[in-house]
Amino acid sequence: MPSFFQLLHFVPPQVPNFLDIEHTKLEALSVWRCTTNAFIMPDSIWFSVTEATTDRHLNALSAFFKSLQGCDHVPRVHLHLPRAPRQPTASFNHLLNGIQASGCKDFHCHGVQQTYGILQTSLKSSYFTKVTSSCDSKLEVLEIASSVFFSPMVLHFTITTLCNSPITRLTLTNTLLTAAQWSTLLAHLSLWHLLSLEVDGNCPTHSLVNFLACHNVTNLTFPQGHPTIPHACLSSPPFLGAS
Repeated sequence: MPSFFQLLHFVPPQVPNFLDIEHTKLEALSVWRCTTNAFIMPDSIWFSVTEATTDRHLNALSAFFKSLQGCDHVPRVHLHLPRAPRQPTASFNHLLNGIQASGCKDFHCHGVQQTYGILQTSLKSSYFTKVTSSCDSKLEVLEIASSVFFSPMVLHFTITTLCNSPITRLTLTNTLLTAAQWSTLLAHLSLWHLLSLEVDGNCPTHSLVNFLACHNVTNLTFPQGHPTIPHACLSSPPFLGAS
């Protein structure tokens, strides 16, 4: 077995630590997980989707996360999209569902801005009526900084995750959502555990105020130099009346 790992240039970690996975090493993950006694759950996993990433690579990573179901979860997963796919595939969507089903509590995804089909239409209320409550998500920290999560292929995952996770800290930036789409999204979210929120600067104030009035958010931030609004201001009448 060590010779197999050497062939793929994969060195199994000896202690729980940050694991940066290259696409050339993905096939070693499931072997490391299932056929050795030396598997150690990483503290966090980082994977970048590049131009060289194919569905075969995504499926291999999905198989690894599937093997973790029922075991100790990976505390933190970072998915980096420096080269966003022209259109996300079913394999990409399957990977996202696998990460969630593995019991991950802290998921971060960053990518470049790219316009997908959903942004050419309206974000309709009917999308939220299709959400299933059978999703058993453990996500407490969700950081989405990519418009790919609002593409037609991934939108159902995004809405289902938002509606069925005990999220305490939520980041939604780099989304390319319009003001109307922001309003629809916030009007249909009930995040009872939410304490910290970061949204795009173009999120309409009136919709954000209505959302905050129904939640216990204690920290609100905006990207690109917008100020952080502390708890005292969030709970004061002047803020709720701002425009």
